[in-house]
Amino acid sequence: MSLIQREGKKDKIFVQRLSAAYGICSAVEFLHSLRIVYRDLKPDNIGFDIRDDIKIFDFGLARELDQAQADGGDNDVYIMSSEVGSLRYMSPEVYFRRPYNRKVDTYAFGEDPYSFLYWISSFEIPFLTIQILLSHE
Repeated sequence: MSLIQREGKKDKIFVQRLSAAYGICSAVEFLHSLRIVYRDLKPDNIGFDIRDDIKIFDFGLARELDQAQADGGDNDVYIMSSEVGSLRYMSPEVYFRRPYNRKVDTYAFGEDPYSFLYWISSFEIPFLTIQILLSHE
């Protein structure tokens, strides 16, 4: 493999990871627009559909804010159950049992974005093998 081919592959991987990051941020933004605090954002709960779009799974710890809470914006904090989610991606507010808000989802992604994106970008597109087999028929 030549140096140019390797650089092209690195660029492609970078673009895929950047696209995945954008998809995660868009999904979290969408949840927040619906007044939902996800509270368990981690690579295990993220995958891709057949179109290679980001999907977030496992809403067991998600919580919907009531309208009064949601109108408070990102500066208001709320008393919710604490110590939810995975310790590695848990915000300090949750860990120390302090009131928190939607920013806990942002913290989970921003805590270690490189390993987060590395982990999820190593997934294959679902059903890729089936797509390849069907395309050769």
